[in-house]
Amino acid sequence: MLINQSVLILYNDKIHDLSQILVKDCKEVDEEDTKTIATSKLVDVFQKHPGVLNEREYEIIQRLIEEQYPETFPYTELPNFLLKHKVDVIKNGLSESNVTLLEQYLRKLFEIFDENKTGKISAQNMMEALTKAEKIVLTQIQLYILRNFVKKDADNNVDYIKESKFLAEMIKKFFCPSVLKKQAQFIERGIVRQDTYMEGWTTEALTSQMNEIFQSYDVDKNKLLDKVEYKRLLSQAGVSLSDEEIYAMMQEADKNHDGFLDFNEFQSHFFNVLKLIRRSRALYALTEIA
Repeated sequence: MLINQSVLILYNDKIHDLSQILVKDCKEVDEEDTKTIATSKLVDVFQKHPGVLNEREYEIIQRLIEEQYPETFPYTELPNFLLKHKVDVIKNGLSESNVTLLEQYLRKLFEIFDENKTGKISAQNMMEALTKAEKIVLTQIQLYILRNFVKKDADNNVDYIKESKFLAEMIKKFFCPSVLKKQAQFIERGIVRQDTYMEGWTTEALTSQMNEIFQSYDVDKNKLLDKVEYKRLLSQAGVSLSDEEIYAMMQEADKNHDGFLDFNEFQSHFFNVLKLIRRSRALYALTEIA
């Protein structure tokens, strides 16, 4: 009871204002003035105001309402449910205002596997989601580190809402300058092979990745890379080589000496460059969401 009173004191104005907005929208749907609305239609009401609460908070409130009112909801009860949600947030330390962009991105990845909206997914599904992520490129070793250290319940499920902060911090550490510097030193001293960065990626996945890269830089769509396209590809991948060195690499890969690279020639020699591109893309994407 004390925490409810504290929340009312701190958030009364915000809860009141939000309630007024949502109740007004419910009344517009309630044409016969029954003071009720189909519970399923609440989603449409919530979606009108994405900036007030985030999508995850609306989902939680919707679930709270559905548990008590599965069919029809008396929308004058909205203030009570908003209060209950705010109390739960404070009790669980889930202050959504402090959620980083990287945490939000991770939650979006995991929600795909959370069909019943329980806030939990299996550890295996977590691994699968991270493997398929476009903006986070992790090695198999890094994935295993995350799986081993993230908190799991007795059924090997992960509460991805609570754990998103931990996962985000771990992922940022994988790409911090000091870690990258150590990795470079280990490679230079021969302690870690550069191939380790790509460990765990299947041939099928790598071929698909290379095909995507090949097509994106094949500007004239003739299924060949010329010298200009090849140079642009390496430059944007962050490969620091002179023009002479780049053209020498291309000549080495150009097996039929026609001055172009077809996909087979590109694929046969491009494994090392792909590693550089993966790392460059991962760092660039991560800086946008970290």
